[in-house]
Amino acid sequence: MSKEILYFGYGSNLSQEDLDDWKKGNPKYAQVDLNLKKVSIGYLPGYRLGFTRKSKSERRGFMGVADIVPSDDPMSRVWGVIFSLTLQQNMAIADKEGNTYAYRQLRVDVTDQTGAKHRCLTYQAIVKIEKQRKYLYYKPLGAYCDAIRKGGQEHGLPQEFVDHLEVASVTERNP
Repeated sequence: MSKEILYFGYGSNLSQEDLDDWKKGNPKYAQVDLNLKKVSIGYLPGYRLGFTRKSKSERRGFMGVADIVPSDDPMSRVWGVIFSLTLQQNMAIADKEGNTYAYRQLRVDVTDQTGAKHRCLTYQAIVKIEKQRKYLYYKPLGAYCDAIRKGGQEHGLPQEFVDHLEVASVTERNP
């Protein structure tokens, strides 16, 4: 029996529609079921949602993409969903995230709705100068924020999550 792979999704991978659209353009994964099994909603404490990297994809409008940014604020948290992945789903998600060139895998402790902690795999954007991560902001494509928002709503994420995306989609890029 294969070992369960827990994955914390906080961005566009919350949206089944976005996963399905990506899969259509990647025939390598035609036989992989990307209907991810939800374990629980949860949050990553000590981080905030940011848009610290410009996508190199026309699909994302060459604009900002979601990232988890360490925060000095002890009340900061990034809401998302804890999923249980098969090995094939994990490989597909790694490819979708551009593992090793756009995003890197991290192991993080995510707190679920009951307060239990789960060790999960997630992805953090790769930025050129790590110490500047918390100051970076690239405006995301409205349709990208809509996909994240819709996915969050589908999974019942709190209003705090939705509100943050409303602000992100209208904020201008920092210098």
